[in-house]
Amino acid sequence: MRVLVKVLMVLLGLFLVFGLYVQFSDLPKYVPQEVELKIESDSLMITEGARLSSMLCSNCHMSSDNVLAGRLLTEAPPEFGTVYSANITGHKENGIGSWTDGEIACLLRTGVKRDGSFAPFYMPRFTHLTDRDLHCIIAYLRSEKREVRAVDRKQAASRPSFLVKFLCRVAWKPFAYPSQKMVFTDTLDLVAYGKYLVTGRYDCYPCHSADFTKVDFQTPENTEGFLGGGNKLIDLNGQEVYSANISSDKETGIGNWDYHLFRQALVEGKGSKGVTLRYPMLPYTSLRESETRAIFAYLRQVPEINNPVERTAR
Repeated sequence: MRVLVKVLMVLLGLFLVFGLYVQFSDLPKYVPQEVELKIESDSLMITEGARLSSMLCSNCHMSSDNVLAGRLLTEAPPEFGTVYSANITGHKENGIGSWTDGEIACLLRTGVKRDGSFAPFYMPRFTHLTDRDLHCIIAYLRSEKREVRAVDRKQAASRPSFLVKFLCRVAWKPFAYPSQKMVFTDTLDLVAYGKYLVTGRYDCYPCHSADFTKVDFQTPENTEGFLGGGNKLIDLNGQEVYSANISSDKETGIGNWDYHLFRQALVEGKGSKGVTLRYPMLPYTSLRESETRAIFAYLRQVPEINNPVERTAR
């Protein structure tokens, strides 16, 4: 018994030391991968990049004066700490104006900034995004569009919680930059194209699965509760909202929806009874019809998850 007590005390001490280390240390740093990339942009790339960014970047990085200068993310779950989105305008000191194309690409792919600091999960890592889509977004960020022109505004540093610091030590790690070209050309296969849109381009699954902390970014379909909803989100008033089940389950998902109803929700932001969907679900008004149909085709064959979700606080 004395030996057992001593062992338990040693283990308890080690856990305590580790906990104190995690609590009072910064997020881990890494050596960013060197990415050789120089994008030759044109007006079509910039236009497409602006379209994609309106659905991928603006929700978090758009400030009250409609520029991508960052803001306090009041909708971030409180258990993750205080989160500020970065200034991603062209300002050389307070934005990304002095970043190379390769440094921006490295952050978007791996989660590592050029100074080696790590962006936790609330900065998406676009592992499965095609090179073309990635290049269009960077071309847009480099453009003279009003919302990305240099804004001299320094955002406060985020203050991650103990949970985030802990997970960044044991679970959340940077991804390797793809060693091969990322392409997708078979847009005529609606299901395959829809899978790319849901898991690669528009990143639908982290919110619409069970838990942010249990997302499998490398193999999205292995995420716990994949597209079955129930993940806790926060609206702009600080109220808890739970993500919808968008699996093919007919009772608790969207298995009984027709395309018209699905498009009304996704593109117009209106539910089955015409009620406006609640934040943080915003209408994807910039989606092309071909994209909407592909997403619907893919979701129709996603495995059923019977998960009745109460959309407001439980």
